[in-house]
Amino acid sequence: MRIWFVSLFLLVATFCYSQKSIKKKFRGTYEGEIPSYQVFNGSLPLEIAKTSISVELSKSKISMKIGMLSYEGNLSLSSTETEIIILATIEGLSIPEKITLNKKNKAMIRFGRSPQPNARLTKVKRSKK
Repeated sequence: MRIWFVSLFLLVATFCYSQKSIKKKFRGTYEGEIPSYQVFNGSLPLEIAKTSISVELSKSKISMKIGMLSYEGNLSLSSTETEIIILATIEGLSIPEKITLNKKNKAMIRFGRSPQPNARLTKVKRSKK
């Protein structure tokens, strides 16, 4: 009887704590721009030009391209009524990327690390062939 109970508990716990995946309608490519900003290097301000950013969401992975750099990683999701909050653990980066995805208009905001500003991304529609 105990073995049956423990097996049932482990089965239920596995389903409850399994990683959530992104719904199919939210998967795809999102593109936008990181606006230009200034960084103070000692006493001299250094102007950083605007940069293109592209984020591709798959079922449980994320791919990011910022300028000429590419990153890949795993997703951790939490959801509210209006948005999905994505924490992306990127290989080689110690701080996870934080992204919110608005469910209604499928617009994404990537929160920049200080002093980098936030970037707004929109979903790229697939072309019909």
